[in-house]
Parts: sequence; C-alpha cells; structure tokens
Amino acid sequence: MMKLLVSLLLMCPLMISAQKGRGDLRFVFYNVENLFDPFDDSLKLDDEFLPGTIRHWTWDRFLEKEQNLYKVLACSGGWKPAELIGLCEVENRFVLNWLVRKTPLLKYNYRIIHEDSPDERGIDVALLYLPSKFKPLEWKSLSVGYYRGKAGYENLPGGLYRSSTSRNEGFELQDPTRDILYVRGLALERDTIHILICHWPSRWGGYLESLTERMEAARTVKWLLDSIWRLDIHARILVAGDLNDELSDPSLSSVLRVRIPGDKVRKTGDMAKIPGDKVRKTGDGAILSDNVQCYGCLYHTGSEQKIVEGGKKSSEPPGTLKYQGSWYEFDHVLVSGGFLSDSSLFVKPGGKRILAPDFLFEKDPASPGKKPFRTYIGYKYHGGFSDHLPVYIDIWQK
Repeated sequence: MMKLLVSLLLMCPLMISAQKGRGDLRFVFYNVENLFDPFDDSLKLDDEFLPGTIRHWTWDRFLEKEQNLYKVLACSGGWKPAELIGLCEVENRFVLNWLVRKTPLLKYNYRIIHEDSPDERGIDVALLYLPSKFKPLEWKSLSVGYYRGKAGYENLPGGLYRSSTSRNEGFELQDPTRDILYVRGLALERDTIHILICHWPSRWGGYLESLTERMEAARTVKWLLDSIWRLDIHARILVAGDLNDELSDPSLSSVLRVRIPGDKVRKTGDMAKIPGDKVRKTGDGAILSDNVQCYGCLYHTGSEQKIVEGGKKSSEPPGTLKYQGSWYEFDHVLVSGGFLSDSSLFVKPGGKRILAPDFLFEKDPASPGKKPFRTYIGYKYHGGFSDHLPVYIDIWQK
C-alpha cells in the first residue's frame, strides 16, 4: 500500500513542487461526480446507477471510481495528506466508508462527518478530517428553503431561529435539495474554525429558471453566517462547495456580497488589520485602506499567480468545470475576514487554488485545449475521475 502511495505522489510533480510553501492545514473541496453504490435504495431516485439500468453502474465500475478518487485525494496534499476534505455528490455513508477504509487512504485514518439530506436522488455532502489535526465540536445539517410545503425551524448558533418569516415569503423549492453541512471544530489545537459544505441547486432547466433556488441557498448560508458573527465577529469561517454560480452571479455578489482581498474599504471598528497595511485619509476624514479586511464579510482568495509545469510557467485552468467549450468557476472556498487577519490561524490572500495535475485532464475534441476527465459523458461510461476539478486552500498558524 505504501508503494502505491509513493508511486501516486510521483505522478503529481506540480503538487510536490508546491510543498515548500504548503500551509499547516490544507482544506480541499471536490465534487466527485455521482459517487453511487450499485445497490437500489427504495427511498431514493437512484435507479440510473444500478447494474441493469441506463448507466450500467456495476460493482467493478464502482470500485474503479473509488480507486480514481483515492488517487486524487492522496495527491491533493502533496507528501502530506490533506487535513480536511469536503466532498459533494456522494450517495451515502457506505461509499464514504469504502473510500477511507478500502483504498490506500486507510493509512491516513480519515474520519467522516456525513448526514443524509432530503435530495431526491440521494446525493449528499460530507467532510473527511484527520483527527490528529482537527477535533469536531459540533455539526448539523441545515435545510434550504421550503420543499413539499414543509417549512423548517432551525436552531442556529447564536440563539437565532430561522422561521417562515425570515425566509423568502411564498417561495417553495420545486424539489428538496442538498442540506448545508455545518461543522465547528478545533484546528491544530489552536483555535476554533467553522466550516460550511454546500452543493447548491444546479442550473438544470435553465439559469434564470433555477436562479431563485440558488438565491435561497445563499440566504440560508447568510443566515448561518450572521448567527455565527453574532456570537463572534472575529470567527474564522470557510464556506466551500459547488455553488453552481460564479462570483458575478447575484447569489454571491448580492446575497453573500463576496469581496476580493485588497478591495478598497472604509475602515471601521470591525476591520481586521493586515501586516503591511497602508492607509490614507479621504476628504471627509474617513480612513481608506487597500488591505484592511472586514471581519463580518466573506472573501474570495483565488490566485492569479503562475504555477510551474515542466519548468514552464502556465496559469491555472480558468475554471473548475468546462461546459460546451467554456470554463466556469462553480467550486469555491470562501473565507471570512477573521481568516485574513494577523492572528493565530490565517489564510493568505491569493491562497485558494485549483488542483490541476495532468492526469485529471483529457484532450477536448470539441474545443481548444483540455477538459476534465470525467466518469460519464452523457450516459456513456468514460472511466475518468469527475467533471469538476478540486480546489484547495492552506491555513497557516502563527
């Protein structure tokens, strides 16, 4: 098993070369594209992923899928395993147990946090963690919006309750969607961090037709963020997932109001100071800063840096998903301003990266360049990894 891991790591020169600058804790998020077992669940719409149905999903294909995913996850941390891994499009606990117990990932002793969600197909989100680096203190699943006429009441951190009066009045999801997994835990025995793993409703049926459902998912996240900040404005929060929207879409730009580190902001008492911060006064006496971060805000820390492949500099892929020849960045790791402050645990601006070893790609015959090597193309089995690329971010300790 150890030989297999070493051989795999040697296939990831890009990740190994980056280890010199690796953080103390790495968080990875990966949409694994339909990780189903080949057994029928009578309570879910999983008929596509059975041996005798349209996708011919067999036990052998399931095992190949698990082996492919282990290769990606083992590679994602370089010589060390990633300490935290968020996943989406996993069917149940069985497929997660197989991944961490029946592949060479067993060596790392990953633990699982997973809750069944009301999604009709049965796909869920989950968190894997190394118990030596992260100690969960609490976790819960939060439902998104209304579905089938049922309105939930969620007891959130900070003593807030999300009732029908706090939701979008009259709104009802056409179908139940994936829950948001909230986990609070102690990282590196230093400080508490909050993690939200999301898989927002897809664009199936059209962008505008489905936008309202993603807006409601964003409102659910915002409600949880506000309840955390009500208790601790300096809280360190990661919001990760396949959000099926980009930064320019209203769910992120208007509801969550995601910022970019370095945005010019007016400095108030709720701003976190960045080392080397340069400030200046404006005509009205306010202090304007290029580097002061708002604690009660979310930030996208995507990198514009160049990476090295075979001695040549090249940029990261322009997105995490390629559809009809165009790249989209639907997979995000957003951080609160508390992570960008000069504190015990912090994230560097530009720290969110796309994991892009060569084996995750194949030539795109329909458009220039490459595309992710996926498991299925339509209903035809292709034997690859996923239609999405993983993303990651490093957390450093002072």
